[in-house]
Amino acid sequence: MPPAGQRIVLIGAGGGGYGDALNQGQPRYHYTYNFDFQADGRAVPSVVPAGLSITAGDIPRRVTAVLDWETPTGRPILLAACAKSSGGSIFRAVLKIQDETFSVEDFRSGQPYTSAVKYRHDGSDADAEVALFCNGSSEDAIIVRKKNGGYVTTDPSSATDYDAKADVLAVVGTDLWRVIDVYKLEKLTINTNPGVEANWFGTRTPVGTPDYPVHTVLSLGGSPWCLKGDGLYRYNPAPSAPFFEPVTPWVNAHPDNGKGGVVDGRGRIYYPTVDGHVLVVSPGRQGQQAPLQFNTFDRNTPWGKATAMTAGPEQVFLVLEPGSTKTQQLGLTVKTFDGGTSAFTDHTSVVT
Repeated sequence: MPPAGQRIVLIGAGGGGYGDALNQGQPRYHYTYNFDFQADGRAVPSVVPAGLSITAGDIPRRVTAVLDWETPTGRPILLAACAKSSGGSIFRAVLKIQDETFSVEDFRSGQPYTSAVKYRHDGSDADAEVALFCNGSSEDAIIVRKKNGGYVTTDPSSATDYDAKADVLAVVGTDLWRVIDVYKLEKLTINTNPGVEANWFGTRTPVGTPDYPVHTVLSLGGSPWCLKGDGLYRYNPAPSAPFFEPVTPWVNAHPDNGKGGVVDGRGRIYYPTVDGHVLVVSPGRQGQQAPLQFNTFDRNTPWGKATAMTAGPEQVFLVLEPGSTKTQQLGLTVKTFDGGTSAFTDHTSVVT
């Protein structure tokens, strides 16, 4: 018998991380079920979020952007650009989480939202905080959400409907940029209403080839960097005709390259690729990371495409699509061949 008060560890802590399927027996998180095994050996029930709920099928498309904002009284909220299913149809929608409550704040006809950012200018006040939502340069005009929760689709100065569209919106420094026509970038005239087409510069700069749309526009060094399936591109404003130059011309082009890329606080851009590598790029330097190269993938370690990344003070987090296992019957049959008739007879149905 152990001395009185001695702790007996039944299942060790998961301090070694998650997903090690190669070194079996290590204290990894995937050996725990419904419990959180902490680094000091304590086991506590896993936290199950409560208070948020949706009906299955209400959100038929992935969330493309989440904005951390607040109400006019300072209460924190989250706004998500997505879609809603209603009556068998898909609508563009803005989802809201406030005070542990989920709601579909606004939805209207049109394709799902493709991008959203926080910026300024509500059509009257250039210093008013707003959220901007777009759903494609061939779809509907940009919608402006004011801090009080009102949605604006009409220019207050002219009483005409907004007509500016975008595939992706991005804030770079103090400027607002948009992706237009799938693979071109254009900047908003400073201190003007982003919902009005005439307020955009009118100079649409191509980025790479038109076969690959711009997934993400990141801000580094006060300039826009574009992540596409055919590579990473940086803006060069110095020539008489500004252009986007390729930073990774050697990358094998794939439509999913660059999805979910992010920039960290040390001036580095992370460019995920479909083969599992992440290119780490900063001005004048490039590196390559393979975060999954030492893992054997099984049901505890899902293998999928990189869908999102984020960076904290000390760590970079990569989100993967859930893995899957496909099974298929071998389709074996049992037949005999009759040489006299040159014919096969199938006996599979009587084989046990």
